[in-house]
Amino acid sequence: MINNHTQHQCSNLNQRGLFWFRHDLRLHDQAAIAALCKKVAQITFVYILDDKNFSPNEFGLSPMGQHGHTFLLQTLEDLKRQLAGLGHELLVLKGKTEECLANLLQAGQYTHIGVSQHCGYDETAQLNAVKRFSNSLTVVETPTFGLFDVSTLPFSIEDMPDVFSPFRRKVEKHSEPLPVQDALASLPDAFTPPLDESFHLTLDIDLPAPSETSFVGGETAALSHLGTYLFDWQSASSYKETRNALDSWQDSTKFSAWLANGSLSAREVVRQVQLFEATVEKNDSTYWIYFELLWREFFHWLQYKYGAKWFHFSGWRSVV
Repeated sequence: MINNHTQHQCSNLNQRGLFWFRHDLRLHDQAAIAALCKKVAQITFVYILDDKNFSPNEFGLSPMGQHGHTFLLQTLEDLKRQLAGLGHELLVLKGKTEECLANLLQAGQYTHIGVSQHCGYDETAQLNAVKRFSNSLTVVETPTFGLFDVSTLPFSIEDMPDVFSPFRRKVEKHSEPLPVQDALASLPDAFTPPLDESFHLTLDIDLPAPSETSFVGGETAALSHLGTYLFDWQSASSYKETRNALDSWQDSTKFSAWLANGSLSAREVVRQVQLFEATVEKNDSTYWIYFELLWREFFHWLQYKYGAKWFHFSGWRSVV
């Protein structure tokens, strides 16, 4: 039943899709996968671990350290297992992103590529490079990163406030978070492209069980911790008072690591907090979790507004 994706079957028989995971390493609240599935009869799932993540910059610092690398590999292993349960494989490739994608798109003869929209400068540049690869390739780009998309913000990106408080007041008055995407009930048939083995990265990592005292990568651990924090510990009731303390694992939400690589959806966090408010308690602390997510949202859209200026030495206001 899982792979009998019958919707639009007649019109999509010759359509083949590549779903490119980036900062959305989950299957829950996955509007981007759902959007691609509506357009294709076959699908491949891929994640690319770019070599530049491990290349030191002029200051001798690499974008990804040892702990972040371990957390990412655990996340990919968890995602691989979940896709396997749906009859699909996760291809994990290593190299230069643009080169890996060019070879993969050519080898698989894909008609569509699906991605989650991301406002980051590098992410935008990489996707633009993919769009230039083939005029016949259809790009299905879907917003999944945050609570809102361009159409639900109460202002244009150009008119977005550059300071958080005005941003927050307008959003809280005029916008509601987007709903969580329904669970994926079915997927198109799996397709594995013929690809040079030199691009493949074999995941060889133990995946610990979800922990109540440490970070374990992956959607399974993320959702487990979300439920434990809210409904077992009921720590959301005191979050505002304890969030800056470092003494206990329960003092702050610890959601950020999973939010950062997308193994936890911000919209799912809001949905579960609203459930907590409806069934347990609603107070300033439960609101403050939403308040902190709005900070995340603010910086996300501010990066989109200013693009490369975000990284200028003089800042996006060109002030030294």
